[in-house]
Amino acid sequence: MIVATAEPTPSLAPPVFSAYEVGRRCLTIDRLKELSGFHYDLPSEDDPAVDVYELYRQYPDLQFLPVSGGKDSIVGYTLRNQFLAILSKNHYSRELMLRPDVKLQSMMRPDPVILDAYATLSEASTVLMNRPEESRFDPFVVTLEGKFYGISTVDLILKGMNSFLRRDNEACLEAQFSLLKMPSPAREVDFPAAQDLNGLRFHRFVQPLSGPGGDFVQIYPVNDQLTLFFLFDVCGKGLKASAMVSIIGTALETLMRKATERRSMDSRSITPLLQQLNDITCSLSPQEMYATGIVGAVDHSKEVLALYDFGHGMCWMARSFKPHRLERSAIGSADQAPFFGIHPDLEIRPVYYRWKKGDLLFACSDGIVEQRDGAGRMFGAERVEELLARTLPEPAKVNREILHYWENFREDCRVADDLSLLSVQFESLRT
Repeated sequence: MIVATAEPTPSLAPPVFSAYEVGRRCLTIDRLKELSGFHYDLPSEDDPAVDVYELYRQYPDLQFLPVSGGKDSIVGYTLRNQFLAILSKNHYSRELMLRPDVKLQSMMRPDPVILDAYATLSEASTVLMNRPEESRFDPFVVTLEGKFYGISTVDLILKGMNSFLRRDNEACLEAQFSLLKMPSPAREVDFPAAQDLNGLRFHRFVQPLSGPGGDFVQIYPVNDQLTLFFLFDVCGKGLKASAMVSIIGTALETLMRKATERRSMDSRSITPLLQQLNDITCSLSPQEMYATGIVGAVDHSKEVLALYDFGHGMCWMARSFKPHRLERSAIGSADQAPFFGIHPDLEIRPVYYRWKKGDLLFACSDGIVEQRDGAGRMFGAERVEELLARTLPEPAKVNREILHYWENFREDCRVADDLSLLSVQFESLRT
């Protein structure tokens, strides 16, 4: 018979998908004994089939038993529902199976799947899904150090994979919001207040659709005279989009740290900085990935905004409750997409606007304007402009009102995309 093995020694890493990592629910040798009442470990292929039937009948929780071929080998397996199916066929089948000379060998299923407890979840999934269709979701045998450890199921494998994926997503989301220097949505209880920075009052909001997302919003004070803000919306969703956000965000952090060290940096330095950021993003991200976005450079001394629009277009300036949608920058040639991170030689040019004290700039991702209601209508730019025309130009209030209106508009319709909003109120530093 198969001899039970002791728990692995502390020097060994715990098995990946066995009881240790998949909820500690693998049916181990001790649990098998408890369910079967065995004084030995596993039934032999030479045992009478009726003995196993009696075990299945006596212990309803017992659904699967490997079959020993001797010399620590497992040569087959039996299923509870297999025995019940034979019994339900006809009286002859029942009488035949219950004869003591009918051995388990004639009843068992051959070719059991035997997986080492240290196999990865992906390896286990591949092996299990390659089984014939009729046995694809049968339980399987787990061995540890070459000896029988217990049995497990496809359901536990799937739950284990989901558990690891969930933990990966949570870790990625945590890293993403650390990069944004914002509290994670899971920890954020109250709507955050606006912040004052370098003569600007601003408020930003990011809410991924599910797990880590593809939106990035950040603001940087370069020096007393210059402030930059960024809003990027990466194509796609989930981990792939989040990876590109990480590339943009970490590269931007490094470039901005170097920029702030050069106290002589002015608005003329922004275009080369963006070209360098675009080059880095192109070289590190997949070829098909790109981002739309808005980058603004606020010159406090000249009261000028240099706006770079990378195919985004969702940016408004509100003055005295009159919103104006800012035109897109003339970026690139006719045969060159203006998206960020898709072309290494992207020609980048800003459009300049003169701002006044009290002006409010609002930008958002397409998750706001492209959200649909139950009738299939989009939220659209006109509703953004409607809110900007009637809301006090206080950044947190503007974002709160936009989100509240957006929630009421979509009602119970499914959220379709990541959300991000940025509101910036201008203050003058001129004496």
